[in-house]
Amino acid sequence: MQEILSHTPIWVFGVLCLLLAFGGMQSFTRSLSVKRALIVPLAMSLWSLSLLMSRLAGSPAFSAAVLSWCGAVALSVLFSGLIGYPRGLQLEAGGRKVRVPGSLVPLVLMLMIFCARFISAVMLAREPAWRDSLGFGLGFSVFYGLISGVFLARALGVWRLLRRADAQAMVTA
Repeated sequence: MQEILSHTPIWVFGVLCLLLAFGGMQSFTRSLSVKRALIVPLAMSLWSLSLLMSRLAGSPAFSAAVLSWCGAVALSVLFSGLIGYPRGLQLEAGGRKVRVPGSLVPLVLMLMIFCARFISAVMLAREPAWRDSLGFGLGFSVFYGLISGVFLARALGVWRLLRRADAQAMVTA
């Protein structure tokens, strides 16, 4: 373990600190602009996809990995909807801000992506041939996809909230 940490670039620890700070802020109820409430979950999902694509670009497993990522995202969004995630989103007066209840879920998901990225980097540094392994590609793509689906479910929850507010405004107008 000490060998792994000693060969880890210092900026990786900086990224970890930023994720801890940003994820920690998510644990408090806050008001976000509609734009930010939509962009942050989308950005985290795109980050996970870009990590997957950068790891497997040129690999024979690339196409299967991207397809399995998409499938895992769809399943995760569906399951999140079935269990009612996200809960407690509220559109504030004027419809320009969304009140997002505090949750540790985003922090946990961000750390899961970070750890998966770190673990995959260590694995590939030790065994570069795994990059071409279908099992390696599918395993990490499903993992990243499931996490991305939860982030996308939050963005979808904000979008639904906006749609309901628009529909209600049309009825009362």
